[in-house]
Amino acid sequence: GHHYYQEYRKCERAFYWRHIRRYTLIFKDPKLSLGTLFHAAAKLIHCGVKPDEAVADAIEMAPFPTEPEVAEDAKILAKGYAAWKPRERLKIVAAEQELTAELAPGIPYTGRPDAEAQDTAKRLWIPDWKTTTESFSRFFQRFRMSWQMVGYTWLALENGKHVSGYIMRCIRKLKKPQFDDRKYLVGKSLLQNFQRQHLAWHFEIEAKREQPKELWRQDTDQCVTIYGECQFLKLCLNPRTEEQTLEAYYERVV
Repeated sequence: GHHYYQEYRKCERAFYWRHIRRYTLIFKDPKLSLGTLFHAAAKLIHCGVKPDEAVADAIEMAPFPTEPEVAEDAKILAKGYAAWKPRERLKIVAAEQELTAELAPGIPYTGRPDAEAQDTAKRLWIPDWKTTTESFSRFFQRFRMSWQMVGYTWLALENGKHVSGYIMRCIRKLKKPQFDDRKYLVGKSLLQNFQRQHLAWHFEIEAKREQPKELWRQDTDQCVTIYGECQFLKLCLNPRTEEQTLEAYYERVV
């Protein structure tokens, strides 16, 4: 699905460790992020749950513990979101449904959109919620062409769902949160480009699958970003002690 190809595009070396060697970082004390917590609460709010209850329920359902300050920040976002009057009023008609279709015979693509929603004109859309600190204009420009969201649209159409495109709901994490949304229509040419590009990446990956790690490009710009440190940075910083590093910090997915 999207994350598989996204990681390959960002850094082939990280892709190699995760998907070819199948290593994952051992988290000593994982915590739930604000974005993930709000994401879960927002879907409950759309089902009629009050903001504080939505956050509490999301914390209870979460796989990781939540730090108190993150819970308080999520309540502020949830209350603001519940009071917001969006330009695109939506009714959630399905949530967290895993969809699969074939890019070509024998080449599956899988995704799990957060939801499917109906607007006031009864048209179907794929909505997504993102938290950010960047400006609305920059955020919505960035999502004018999102392979993730185009992929969800393509999957829905391939599964017989007559969706028009996707809707991005942006939550700016400021002292006083701000909210806005945009619709993005997805046409036939973009859907065809999605298929062609992902097939090209698929064949690139398969052609390199047996190659040593040195031939998988490392993008040093992805080692440390605003989202934190790459999970495989320890391996890239310590190539001479690879086996000891793997044993100390990583586990093998069987």
